[in-house]
Amino acid sequence: MPKSIEKKRSEEKKMVYEMIAIYCRKKHHARDLCPECQKLADYACQRIDRCPFMETKTFCSACKVHCYQKEYREKIREVMRFFRTTHALCSSYHGHQTCRCDPESKKRLKLTPGYVIMVAEAITRKVIIFRFSLDVDRKSNRDVRIYLARNHSVIEREIHMNKSIKKMTITGCCIALGIILPMAFHMIPNAGSIFLPMHIPVLLCGILCGWQYGAICGILTPFLSSTFTGMPPAAMLPAMMCELFTYGLTSGLLSQFVNFKNPLASTYTHLVGAMLAGRIVSGIVNALIFRVGNYSLEIFLSAALFTAIPGLLIQLIIIPILVYILKYKSKVI
Repeated sequence: MPKSIEKKRSEEKKMVYEMIAIYCRKKHHARDLCPECQKLADYACQRIDRCPFMETKTFCSACKVHCYQKEYREKIREVMRFFRTTHALCSSYHGHQTCRCDPESKKRLKLTPGYVIMVAEAITRKVIIFRFSLDVDRKSNRDVRIYLARNHSVIEREIHMNKSIKKMTITGCCIALGIILPMAFHMIPNAGSIFLPMHIPVLLCGILCGWQYGAICGILTPFLSSTFTGMPPAAMLPAMMCELFTYGLTSGLLSQFVNFKNPLASTYTHLVGAMLAGRIVSGIVNALIFRVGNYSLEIFLSAALFTAIPGLLIQLIIIPILVYILKYKSKVI
């Protein structure tokens, strides 16, 4: 049998073993594989050893012959679902390998935002589980299990690091969007205060990535935009940084601690709560620090509510759609 096929078979066995091991550690809280997961791992390796389609194999779910017994098929599907929702980088690598092995599969892959971000991660950093050198062909299943048990903590740290890379990637995209959008909108007179284009990426970043990244996005976006484009003006920059910092911080905290069964209800709670908190903080810092004596309730209501009605409507429509696509449908986070 060609060496490339054997290499692919051994890599697949490594990946399946490590995915089941991480799944067992998270779900069953076992240091080594529990008996149930051990049976599943042994069975999966047997199926891989006997697979006659390894040369052109892509996803097992796309195979014409379903060789798994019904009991084990449901168990391996549960493992794969766990990885799709919590370790998207492994899924993106699997998709990348599929395209390499079967060019026709490229036609079946949908270019969704989630897939684009996952592929960007895979290009930035190869999937971590293959950084470990292990020749499965020369080792027994017991040797593989011992290896995995010894390296669990390393694998977990690497996966956590890659989740941070994912959030950093999204935060960088949001900061860039926060610089580009105002440039487009400011072609219209007074468009910044009407459409609030810089608010959208900051709120989105907080909801998707958490309060730390949302707060960073809220500080850096207006600062970099003012530095490179002159928007907002230097006189307005400190108050706007406080306002956007509050948006990112509050939306991230709410997305972490306040959630409901209905994703739409959760998203609107995070969004509206952050919008209210940011406007309150903006009014306080302007009245007490940045515009003392020149700031009144009428100015606050006009700037935060009446003038910004189109921007508020845009946020209430666009952000929940983006959150649903990226967080719940594409499983980016």
